[in-house]
Amino acid sequence: MGIIRVMLRSRLVRFSIFFTFFFVLTSAFDGVIHSAVRKKPAVFFGEQLYLSHVTGRTFAYSQVFHVKSRAEVPNKEDWSCGLHALYNMCLIERKLGVSIIPDEKFIRICRNNVLDPVSYSTSRELLTISKALDLSPTYFLADNNWFIEPRFVKGDCPTTRVPLIVRFGDAYYSAPIWKNINDHLAQPGPQCVHFACNFRFGPEPHTLLMTVVKTGDNYRELYIFDNINEGESRKTQIAMRAYASYICQKTLIP
Repeated sequence: MGIIRVMLRSRLVRFSIFFTFFFVLTSAFDGVIHSAVRKKPAVFFGEQLYLSHVTGRTFAYSQVFHVKSRAEVPNKEDWSCGLHALYNMCLIERKLGVSIIPDEKFIRICRNNVLDPVSYSTSRELLTISKALDLSPTYFLADNNWFIEPRFVKGDCPTTRVPLIVRFGDAYYSAPIWKNINDHLAQPGPQCVHFACNFRFGPEPHTLLMTVVKTGDNYRELYIFDNINEGESRKTQIAMRAYASYICQKTLIP
């Protein structure tokens, strides 16, 4: 029995040493990864956020940036998350040199098209505003019980028979739309395509922005802007990651 105890104790000691070594090595590796993530180049310089369930170390795409939202006009007016997303679209295009939309024009068009800008803005209202502002192509995505699906307003679809909601898995309807998106991004010079991503966790709807940016050298990146910034719940972060993964699969070159 004494020999068995010695053997077991010896194995436990070896296991403890191995586990400690593995933990230290993993921690060091994590540090290298996070250091590399923080040093990767970005088109838009600003404070980047590192929510673990959005762009954590296991995320497959390095060209994804979660940038802290500082939407001056919507913050000042206490406007809804959808109008925050629209304002960030304007900021992105201003940075790219695609368009320059004065704040006064943004405020006027929003007030003329949204019944209650403080509480909630519908996808149709947001699409109307994006057209009035002459923004780059803007699409709406919806999360329906963990199944993400693009939401296209009738009249903006490849055929008049396309329903309001087209599931990602429906290749017949979604393939032409993604082709149009990638054709737009492939045009010469800086380009972008906006995705207003919609959530409904509980009674409250929420919208955030994901924009694919193509720079002049044909390099594509995905930028995430959310007025809640670091306050997103774990469940919402996981949904954000699902949106980002799908958009990356369709538009980015890994």
